[in-house]
Amino acid sequence: GPADAVGVGDVLLAQCEDKRVELQALLRDALCTTATVKQKLHLASMASDTRQRLIRSTNFKDMPEGIDMQKLVEDSNMRFLLEGDGYAKENKFELAKQMYDAQVIAIRARTQAGISKGRRPALVSRNPQLTGKEIKLLGLCHGRLGKMFLSLSKASRAIVEFDRQLSLGLEIDDPAEIAEAYFGLGT
Repeated sequence: GPADAVGVGDVLLAQCEDKRVELQALLRDALCTTATVKQKLHLASMASDTRQRLIRSTNFKDMPEGIDMQKLVEDSNMRFLLEGDGYAKENKFELAKQMYDAQVIAIRARTQAGISKGRRPALVSRNPQLTGKEIKLLGLCHGRLGKMFLSLSKASRAIVEFDRQLSLGLEIDDPAEIAEAYFGLGT
């Protein structure tokens, strides 16, 4: 009867949810692998002396070429950022924007939850509740949004995002984030 249909429906819905979560995990892994391959290809395309100088730089791990994407995702739950990157690569910019915005909200929500649990805030003036790492991650998100808006020929909106990235980079004195923001502003 109807009660059995609801029971079967509930089981099917639970199975679909499990499958969706599994597929999302596989997608995140694939995106991390793709980002890592892209980083390695970019490094390989550089002149040998330039590549060696870059790798030896004290800021290498903070630069797009040196960020360990798998560690970043595991440590900071940056799944929305990676999903946004995937959508942007497929020219699905509205979905990419939603994912990047969701990542900013997720970072801020985790931060607020951490404060309410008694976590010690960072000693940063503009964002006292954020740690340096969280500010770095916000800078990455705003940089991605800026690049996406440039692709859409929305220069004024791109400038806003790169300016936010620059402000965050300056706040934590992150040369890689500052350089990325200036590059975006100059494009």
